[in-house]
Amino acid sequence: MEWDTEYWEFPVAFLSSRHLSENILYRVNEFIKNENIRLVQYLCNCHDKKSVLLAEKNGYDFKDIRLTYEKILKGTIDIELNGMIEFGVAEEQHISALRDISRDIYLDSRYYYDNNFDKEKVCEFYMGWVEKAVKKEFDDECFAFFINKIPIAYCSVKYESNTEAHIGLVGISNDYVGKGLGKELLA
Repeated sequence: MEWDTEYWEFPVAFLSSRHLSENILYRVNEFIKNENIRLVQYLCNCHDKKSVLLAEKNGYDFKDIRLTYEKILKGTIDIELNGMIEFGVAEEQHISALRDISRDIYLDSRYYYDNNFDKEKVCEFYMGWVEKAVKKEFDDECFAFFINKIPIAYCSVKYESNTEAHIGLVGISNDYVGKGLGKELLA
């Protein structure tokens, strides 16, 4: 994982198989040894007992759970926004405000939950992520809600194809939490 490795200043890898076997773990462990990998992220299918037990047996620790939702879109979606709120693509002049929004809102993230990481550096990781999304260096777009041209919420998106996209980060300013903006932004 190039960005994670560069940011944390040690080799980080991602184990892409959702199911584990002794053979897969043997090959993964050889790769870890040969590449001096310090951290391996693994998204385990939590309903696959064999994989869960093999991961635990091989020193993997539970850090977070990820839920994936899929929505099939057919046409456009109408949303109701307060007349003061505008929707658009975040640009470089918005980065400072977006970084401020993201400063302390990812306290349930995998890195924050893992006590092996400095909490301030974890906050900077997510602030850097939203900045990279605006600059199209990691995600492809960063959409935002604005009031008086100041971002109050954002959502980064990575396009997988002409018909599929993945949401990266969603952030709502603490001043606007609980007002339904996250739901409207995702719509």
